[in-house]
Amino acid sequence: MPEESTVDDFGSSLEALLANFQVDRSRSLSARCRKFAIDGQVVGLIRNSDWELMRKHTEGVFLENNDAITLNPEWKTCEERTLQMAAVLQKLREKNLFPTLKGWRNETYDIAAKFGDLPLMRMERSATCLFGTKRYGVHINGYVENEDGRVESVWFQKRSPSKETWPNKIDIMVSGGLSSGNTVMDCLVREAEEEASMSEELVRRLARPVGFVSFIYEDERGIFPETIFCFDARLPRDFVPRASDCEVQSFHLVPINDVAKLVVNSDSFKLTSAPIALDFLVRHSELHADTLPQYGALLDAIHMGLHNSYPENIISASSQGHCI
Repeated sequence: MPEESTVDDFGSSLEALLANFQVDRSRSLSARCRKFAIDGQVVGLIRNSDWELMRKHTEGVFLENNDAITLNPEWKTCEERTLQMAAVLQKLREKNLFPTLKGWRNETYDIAAKFGDLPLMRMERSATCLFGTKRYGVHINGYVENEDGRVESVWFQKRSPSKETWPNKIDIMVSGGLSSGNTVMDCLVREAEEEASMSEELVRRLARPVGFVSFIYEDERGIFPETIFCFDARLPRDFVPRASDCEVQSFHLVPINDVAKLVVNSDSFKLTSAPIALDFLVRHSELHADTLPQYGALLDAIHMGLHNSYPENIISASSQGHCI
C-alpha cells in the first residue's frame, strides 16, 4: 500500500483509473448499442454510431431489426461465416472508415456467446471491438519473494514503440491474446517464450493459475469486453526476463512498495493491464479493505460478470427484420 502521505493522492488516481471500467458501463452501452447475434445467439454489441457507418457498405451481410443486428443466417457453418466476414472486413478496411482496422493483425479470435462454447465464427482480432465480442487473454505476474516469503519486487515489461496499441507503456511481464485454436496453456507458453524467453518447462512449473480478471473498456476503436486468465510466477532471483521478439523494449524489476503508484499512472502504465496488476496487489495483501476506501469499487470494476452478460435466449427473426 502507498505510504500514508500519498494515500489520498493514490485514492484519487485509483478512482480516475476505475472510471474507465465502471460497473454501470454495461447499462450505458445497452442504450447506445444494438445486440450482435450469430445463429440466434447474442455474441456482442455494435455501437449505433459504428453501425450507421457499417450498414452502408455491408449489403447482404446482416439482418436488422429494432434491437439486434444478426449475421446473415444463410451462412451455416463456422468456416463459411469466417470467410464471408473476412471479405466484409477487408472491404471496410479498404474504405478506411474505422481506426481499429488500421491495426490489422492477420490473427483471429474465436467468436462465441461464452467461453468454452464451440466458435460460431473466427474474426480478425483488430475488428472484434467493432462488434463488441468477448475477448480473452493471458497474463503472467512474475515476482520475487524475500526471505519471509512475501513479495519483494515485481517484473514489468516496457512495450515496444512499434506496437500497434499502447506503445512505450509499462505492462505486465507477459501478456497476450487468446487467438483461434489455442488453449489457455498454449497461449501462455507461447507468449512467455516470445516476450520473456521463459522456457516451456519453467512456465509449466512456476506459472500458477489464480483465476481471471474481467472488465469492459471502451475507446474510439470500439468496445472491449475482456477476460484475462491470470497466472502468478514466483521467479528465482537469478532469473532475468529477456525479450526474444520485437514486441518488448525492456524489462524492469520494481519494488513492491512502488507498484501501486506505478499502476495508477495512466501516463506510463498500459490502462487495460492495470486491472491485472491491481488484482495481484489485492491477492498479495498489498491493497486491502481496512486501508483503501475504494476497495469495493475496485473489486466490482475488475471482476465484472461477463461470462453470461449477453442474453442467451434465441433471437427470432422478426417480421420487421430485413436484409441490408
